[in-house]
Amino acid sequence: MIFTRLAAEVRSLLYGDPEYLLLIHIDVLEFQNQHFSETFRDVPEQFRRLMGPALRKAKQNDNWRGEDPAFVLASVYLCFFTYASIEKLYHGNRHLGVSDEQAAKRFVNLLCRGLWSSQPGIGPDGEREHASENLTKRQIEALQQPVRDQIHLIRFLSGRLWNSPPDIPPSHSQAKAESMLFAPAPKISRTRIDQNQLGIEAAALELFTTQGFHSTRMRDIAEKAEVSSGTIYTYYPSKEALFASLVKNYRSCMRSFRERVLRALDDPFSKNGLRLLAFAVRSMVYHDAEYQLLTLIDIIEFRNQHFADAFYKMPEQFRRIMGATLNKVKKQKGWCGEDPAFALAAIYLYFFTYFTVERLMGQGNQHLGISDSQVIERFINLLSRGLWNSETIITRPQSKNRVPDMEVENSKEHAPLAVVGSGNGMKR
Repeated sequence: MIFTRLAAEVRSLLYGDPEYLLLIHIDVLEFQNQHFSETFRDVPEQFRRLMGPALRKAKQNDNWRGEDPAFVLASVYLCFFTYASIEKLYHGNRHLGVSDEQAAKRFVNLLCRGLWSSQPGIGPDGEREHASENLTKRQIEALQQPVRDQIHLIRFLSGRLWNSPPDIPPSHSQAKAESMLFAPAPKISRTRIDQNQLGIEAAALELFTTQGFHSTRMRDIAEKAEVSSGTIYTYYPSKEALFASLVKNYRSCMRSFRERVLRALDDPFSKNGLRLLAFAVRSMVYHDAEYQLLTLIDIIEFRNQHFADAFYKMPEQFRRIMGATLNKVKKQKGWCGEDPAFALAAIYLYFFTYFTVERLMGQGNQHLGISDSQVIERFINLLSRGLWNSETIITRPQSKNRVPDMEVENSKEHAPLAVVGSGNGMKR
C-alpha cells in the first residue's frame, strides 16, 4: 500500500538520523525556526513540483473522492513525521498501542475508507456533505463558531496556570456551567496561593521558553520575578526542580482541559464532534504554546524525563475517559469497524501534527497552503468519507491476529500517489 510504504520510508529516515529531529527542535527553541522554515513552507506545493503530473492524474481518477492529492499527501507525510518523532524522541513506546507497521496500516485504512459508510452526500450525523474548498470564508466560520464558543467555555472552566476558577465536576449540566461566565470573579484565599511562587514560575516559564533552559540562570529568574535569589531557593533547591514544578502545574491544567473536551464529545466522530476535537487541539497548541516549548526543552535537556508518559498508550487514555461513549460508536450503523479508541487517538495525532507544525515550525505561514478553518473542514471531510469510493477497496484474507492490509483495485492506475521516499520526497 502506497501510504504504508511512505510511513516506512519516513520512519527509516528519522529513526536512522534522530539528530536531524533534534536540530529541528533546537532551531524552534533557540532560533524561532529560522533555519528550517523553508522545509515547512507550502508543503503541498513542494509535492506538486515533485509529482505534478502524477498528482493531477490521481485527481482525475473516477474513483478518487478525496481532496487535492497534494494536500492529502503533504498532511499524511507530516503526520507520519510526527508519529516517528514521538516514538523516537518522546519515547512513545507504541503510543498508538500497536507496532509501527500496524499503526500505519490502520491509519491508512481510516484515510482510504473513511470513518463511516453512508449514503452519498449525507454525513453520519445527518449533515449534508459539502466541498470544503467551495465554501466561502464566512460560511466556514459560521459552521465553526458554535464549536469555538464551546472551547472558550471549557477553557474558562478548566482554568489556566495562574488564574484558575473553581472546578466544576463534569457531571454538572451545561446550563450551570454557562452561568459561570456571568458570575463574579472567584476570590482565592492567599493561604492557597503563594504569590512569590507564582511569580517565580511565571518568570521561569518566560525565560525558559525564550532564551532556553541552559542559558537561563536562577539569578535571571529572580530579577524577572522581582525577588531575591535566596527566596527562589526557599521554594526550589535547583533550577531543574523549578522546571519540574513548572511542568507539573502546566500538565495539571492541560489534563483538566483535555478531559473536559473528551467528556463533551457525546458523538465524537460526527462532524461537529470532530470540529470540537480539532479546535480543542488548536487551543492547546496555539494558546498554550509555552507548554509545547517546555516539551522541547525536556527532550533537549532531560531526554524527556518529565513528559515521558504524555503520549503513552493514547488509545487507552481515551478509552479510560470515554469508554461508554466509544462502546456506543461500535454499535452505530455505518461505523467502519476500527477500534474507536484507536481511531480517535490517530485523528487527535492528525490534528496535533497540523497545528504543531503551523504554530512552531511554520510560524503561521499556512504550511498546507490554506487557512486553519479550511484545513479543519478538509480534514473532517477526508476522515468522514475517505479517499476512494468504497467499492474500489478490497481486502486480502488475513489471519485473525493480523490487521487487514487494505489494497486498492487497479493499483497501477492509482500509482500516482506513489511513496515519496528519501530520494524523491521532502528534502532537508
